[in-house]
Amino acid sequence: AEPPAYAAPPSPTPPDVIAAALDTLEERFGVLRSSASGQYEKKTAVVDLGCGDARWLVAACARDPGCVGVGVDVDGAALERAKRRVEAAGFQERIRLREADAFGDDVVNLGDFDVVVAYLFRAGCRRLEAKLERELRADSVVVCVGFALPTWAPAVDRRVAGLPLRIYERSPPPPGRCGGGPAAAASLASSPPGSSRSREPPASAHQDDQEAAQGDCTAL
Repeated sequence: AEPPAYAAPPSPTPPDVIAAALDTLEERFGVLRSSASGQYEKKTAVVDLGCGDARWLVAACARDPGCVGVGVDVDGAALERAKRRVEAAGFQERIRLREADAFGDDVVNLGDFDVVVAYLFRAGCRRLEAKLERELRADSVVVCVGFALPTWAPAVDRRVAGLPLRIYERSPPPPGRCGGGPAAAASLASSPPGSSRSREPPASAHQDDQEAAQGDCTAL
C-alpha cells in the first residue's frame, strides 16, 4: 500500500520555535501564561492540527497549569510517540489525542479552542483558512509555522530557527455571520483519546511545498 500523503511536514517543530511562540502568546496576547505569572483566571484550550509527537501540547501544558489540549493526526505511529510523551509528562488528564483527518467532518470544531496550532503545507493552509473562516471565534489566535494563510494578515511575522512563525488574530466576522462555539475546556474530559496530519493529494504534489517551507514562505 502507498504511504499516506500529508498536509503537514513529517519533521517536528524545533523547540526554539515552540518556545518563541509560547513567549509571544503570553506577552502579546495574554494566553498560556507561565507558572511564574500565577494568573489562571480560566482554562486555555489548545488544538494542534497534525500534532505529531504532541510536543506543542506538552510544552503548552508544562508552561500553563490551566492549559488543556487536543491533538489530531492521521499518523498512528506519530500518535504512539505522542502518547508516550504525554504519559511521561503526566498530562493524560489534560491532553487528548485523536487519530483522524483534522479536516474531516465532525472531527474538531476550531470554535472550541483559544489557540490553534498548525504546521502545514500550502494546500493545507488553504483548507485551514476556510475552516477558520467557518469556525474560529473572534477572541482566538492561530499559530502557523512554515506557510502563511492565503489571505489573512498576521499580527506577528518573524523567523525562528530558520522557519517562518506567524500568529494570527481573527477579525470580527461580517454582519450576519456567526462565530464559533464555547471553549473546549469544559468538555475535554468527555473527548475520546486520540492527534492529525490531514490527508491530501499524493506526496509528489507537495514536493515544491517541502522545498519552499525551508525558505521565505510569504508568497502564496
